[in-house]
Amino acid sequence: MGISTGIQVGAHQESPGEADPPPHIALWDVVGSLVLAVALAVSHPVLDLLSRNLAFFTAHQTAPLDVLGLALLLTIVIPLLAAVPVLILMWFSPRIGVVAYGLILGLFVAAASLPLVERIIDTPWLVAALALGIGGLVASACLRHRALQTLLRWGAVAPVTVLALFVFASPASGLVAPSANTAEAAGIGNAVPVVILVLDELPIQTLMDREGNIDSTRFPGFASLLQDFTWFRNTATMHDKTHEVLPVILSGGPYQPDIGLSATGYPNNLFSLLGPLYDAWAHEPTTALCGPEVCREQNRPGTIERWNLLLRDTSIVAAHVALPLGAAQGLPPLEGTWTGFGLGDADNASKTGTEAAVYDEFFDSLRSVGRHPLRFLHTIDPHFPWNALPEGLRYAGEVATNGKGHWDDDQWVVDLAHQSHILQTGYVDSQLVRFLDLIRGTAWYDDALVMVMADHGISFKAGVLIRGGIEDNIDDIAYVPLFVKTPGQREGRVDNRPAMLYDVMPTIVDVLEIESAWPMEGVSLLDEQPDSSRKRVFEGVVTNLELPSSPVLKEAIGRKVELFGSGNGWESVYNFGQYRELVGQMAETFTREPETADVEIVDQSLYDQVDPTTGIVPALIRASVSSASVASDTWLAVAVNGTVAGTARVHNWTSRAAEFSIIVPPTSFISGMNQIDLYRIVDTDQGPVLHHLDDR
Repeated sequence: MGISTGIQVGAHQESPGEADPPPHIALWDVVGSLVLAVALAVSHPVLDLLSRNLAFFTAHQTAPLDVLGLALLLTIVIPLLAAVPVLILMWFSPRIGVVAYGLILGLFVAAASLPLVERIIDTPWLVAALALGIGGLVASACLRHRALQTLLRWGAVAPVTVLALFVFASPASGLVAPSANTAEAAGIGNAVPVVILVLDELPIQTLMDREGNIDSTRFPGFASLLQDFTWFRNTATMHDKTHEVLPVILSGGPYQPDIGLSATGYPNNLFSLLGPLYDAWAHEPTTALCGPEVCREQNRPGTIERWNLLLRDTSIVAAHVALPLGAAQGLPPLEGTWTGFGLGDADNASKTGTEAAVYDEFFDSLRSVGRHPLRFLHTIDPHFPWNALPEGLRYAGEVATNGKGHWDDDQWVVDLAHQSHILQTGYVDSQLVRFLDLIRGTAWYDDALVMVMADHGISFKAGVLIRGGIEDNIDDIAYVPLFVKTPGQREGRVDNRPAMLYDVMPTIVDVLEIESAWPMEGVSLLDEQPDSSRKRVFEGVVTNLELPSSPVLKEAIGRKVELFGSGNGWESVYNFGQYRELVGQMAETFTREPETADVEIVDQSLYDQVDPTTGIVPALIRASVSSASVASDTWLAVAVNGTVAGTARVHNWTSRAAEFSIIVPPTSFISGMNQIDLYRIVDTDQGPVLHHLDDR
C-alpha cells in the first residue's frame, strides 16, 4: 500500500482495551500545515529581512546561484525537513507521529506569533509563555477539527509563494537574475592610471594632532601623503553606513535603499564607465559594483568556503528571527558587521589574517598593471572589530565594550574602544606606508590619479549612538579624510573647500576628460573657484543635519588629545588613564601583602607560546576577577614577566563580578612562555602600592 493523500492516520483497527486511537488527519494536511508554519516562522521573515539588507549577500560574495540556492533551502528544503520526519513517524507509529506533529506545529506557530506578541508584551518570560500558548491552541485545533485540517492543506503553496516573492518581487530580485546593463566607454580623453583606497570608519580627527594637522609621529604614512597629494581637509560624508556611502562614491549619484549594491543596481558607476578600456582589479567587501564582465572574480572564495560561512550566518539570522528577544540576546549580535556573526576569538584571529592578505593581493595587483590600470581597494580597517596594532601585528579577540549601536554610559569602557580604534588606525598607517613606497617606485605613478579616503567616522562618547547621526556626535561621524593626487602633481597642499564624498566621481570624470557621463550630485574638486557656501547635508537618525561650511573640530580633537596625548608616539596611547608611572616598573618594587581572588585570564594558553613571527601577539589581556576587594571602580595593574605593562579600571556590566581589559605593547612579551599577573592598586601616602591577586 503506497502513501497517498487519502490515507488517514489513526484509520487502523484498534484491539479491545486499547486507548482511544490518535486523531484522524490526512498526510497532505500534515504537510500543508507544517510547511505553512515554517514559512511564516522562518522562511518568509528571514528572506524578507535579508532582502532589505542586501549588503548581507554582497559581504558573502554570493553569486546569483548562491542567492537562489539559499532561497530554495529556506523555502523548500527546510519546510520539508520539518514535515518528512513527522510523516515517517506517522507511517510506522501513528500515535507517536501525531504527538510529534502537534509539538513541531505548535513550536513553529509559536515562533510565527512572536512578532505580534512582542508588540503587546515586553516581559521575556510572558512573551515566551503566550507564544507557546498560541502554538498549543493552534496545534490542538488542527488535531481536532477536520475543516481546519482541510483548510491548512493549502499551506503547501506557501513555500512557492514565499520563493516567488523573493525572486521576482523583492529588492533581492536583481541578485538572482542580474541584468547585463553596463555603461559604454564615454570618450576618455586622458586615460591615466586610477588607484583608489577607501578606508572604513575613520573620522578625520583620529589622524590629527592638537593643532589640527596630521600627527606625523603616529601616522607617518598619512603625513607622507602631504608630499604630493592635496588634502581636502573639510570633507564630509552623507551617511553613517558603509553600504550607503560606497555606491555614492562609485556612482556620484544618491544612495538608493531598495536596489542591490551591485552593477545591476548601479549600472552607471566607475567600473562600468572605465571597464571597456581599463584593466580593472577591485576588492569590495560590502558592494559588488564591479561586475564580472569588468572585474575577474579574483577575490571570491571557493564554493565550499563561501557556503560554510553563508549557512552559518544565515542560521544565526534565523535564530534571531525565530526566538524570543530574551533568548536571542544570548546569540552572536548582528550589529557592526554583515558577516562572521558566529566567529569566536580563535576564528577572529584567522579572520584578521584574511584582511592582511587582502593588502598583499592589492599590492600585488599594483606590481602587474596593464596599459590602463584601475585599482580599487575598500578595506574594512580600521572598522570594528579592533584587533590590530601599529607595529603591524594583530591580536585575537576584541575589547569588551557592550556597544551595540549605542555606547554604554561608562566613559571608561568607551575609552577602551577609542584606544583600540586609534591603535588599529596605526596598523592602517603601516599598510599605507607600504602602499606609498610601492606606487612611488613605479614608472606610472607620476601620471596616475590616486585617491585615499574614508567612508564615515565613529563617535566615542558614552551614552550616545556609536554612528547614527545626531547633534551630539555629528562632528565625529561626518568629517572624513580625503587625499587626492592628480596626474603630474609633485607638491602637496591643503584645500579647505567644503567637499563631499559624492564629489569623488565628478573629479574622476574631470581628470580623465570624459566627454559624457550620467548626471551626478557632486562637483569636481578641481574647480578653481569652489563654492564656499554650498549646502552640505548629512542623513541623520531623526532628521537630516545641515553641516557648516567650516566645521570646528576642537572639542572632538580635544577629547582625544586629553586621553592619548598628541605628537608623542604610541606610548601614551598604550598607557592612558591613571597610574601611568607604574608602567615599565618591576611589580615587586611596589608589591605589598597578596590577596586571594578568583582570577580567570581569557585564553590563558595564548601566553604559553608567544611567537610574534606569526603576525599575531596576545596583546589584548582580558580577565574576570571575583573578590570582595575588587569592584567596578577598582584599578588593576597587569604585569608581564614581572614588569608592569599597563593599568586599567575594571567594569562589571556583565554577569561576572568584574571584567578587566587592557592592550599592552607587543614589546611586553618574549618569545615562548610568558607569565601574566594581576595586582590591585591602592593609593597610600607614599604613592600607589600593589596587592598581587593570588588565584584561589
